Amino acid sequence: MSGSESGLLSESLRESLRESLLVSLEHDDPPANERTALLKSLIMPGWGHFGLSEADAIRGRIHMGTDLSMIAAYAGLGVRASSLTDDYLTLAELRAGVPMSNRDRTFLLAMGNFNSLEAYNDYQLRSRNWNQLIEDIPENRWQWTTDDDRRRFRDIRERADQTNNQLPAILGFMVMNRVLSGISAFNRTRSWNDAHQLAKTVTSRYQSHSPNHQDRPDEPVAKRNTKGAEKGRIQFSNLTFRPVIIHQQHAGFTTHLQFRF
Repeated sequence: MSGSESGLLSESLRESLRESLLVSLEHDDPPANERTALLKSLIMPGWGHFGLSEADAIRGRIHMGTDLSMIAAYAGLGVRASSLTDDYLTLAELRAGVPMSNRDRTFLLAMGNFNSLEAYNDYQLRSRNWNQLIEDIPENRWQWTTDDDRRRFRDIRERADQTNNQLPAILGFMVMNRVLSGISAFNRTRSWNDAHQLAKTVTSRYQSHSPNHQDRPDEPVAKRNTKGAEKGRIQFSNLTFRPVIIHQQHAGFTTHLQFRF
């Protein structure tokens, strides 16, 4: 990222946080709950980021969009795997002449590699794989019409297996996205609360010592503070984020707010 792009991003983030803090101070909003933000993002990635600054909302939309994309991909692959499974089972019943309900993987592999039960058992006997024999009963006696049918059956079954094998990976990415979103929401909510409390403290102390300020018992403190800010008494002048390094590993950021009186 170039220096100009970094400056624009930093300026945008500062302006977003400044506006959000002023709105929060004006309405005297209570601090956000970090654990609630964490739980929300674990349920629906990105949910816990909303209600803070605009930059946090953008991060939340990224997590949410990623999760929705993976849900759509999981559903699509599931439908595809189910369709392929139906195709090869139907093909086996029509072209090999055996019922295919409740067949285990060993039987399916045997059907894909041998033209008949007789050929399969003969191979296992000659190889002395006694424990690999399949019981010779009528419902197990498949006989492929052609080699092309057998090869087609094997190809469709392998594609179905490959599709099914992708589903756990997508679930893993969905879990990872929720964990990352939850941690991010927790940290960003904590930073938001710290910045919010700092802004309230600074404006409150300044207003209480201002010679032109007169307290009214029925006026909320936060409202008085924002009035002072609106008149130009207190302005946000800078917002910086500094990395925190622990044991030579990046552990997060600290937020530094500067005010101009």
